[in-house]
Amino acid sequence: MNTGKVRTAHRRIGISIVGFLFVQVGAGMLMSAGRLSSVEMSPPYNILYYIHADWGLVGDIYRFILGIATATQGVLGIIIFRGLCHLGKRNEASARLPSLTRRFRYLPRVLLLIFNRYFGSRTQNP
Repeated sequence: MNTGKVRTAHRRIGISIVGFLFVQVGAGMLMSAGRLSSVEMSPPYNILYYIHADWGLVGDIYRFILGIATATQGVLGIIIFRGLCHLGKRNEASARLPSLTRRFRYLPRVLLLIFNRYFGSRTQNP
């Protein structure tokens, strides 16, 4: 399959399902928080349950299609990633991929400085 077509399909599916996934994930997280705080039978919890997991047959079909679309997104993402890795082995494509070692060469030092600033060294005596 052409890499351009895979990327286009990945982008279109992602744009199409992002709102639905956001609603499902948001309602599911709020439901989990409601269960943790023991408000499972409250009216807001019932509304969240209706949005997240009800609707009868229509909801089942909706969640099935959303699951298939999400799985397809994952598979297309893996195909794109493998294509980039395969391109990275060629000489002409190596210029397209950024060098992470060059870009993030100071990151360990910066993280160590931030850690020492906020947490300090545990071995020092006051």
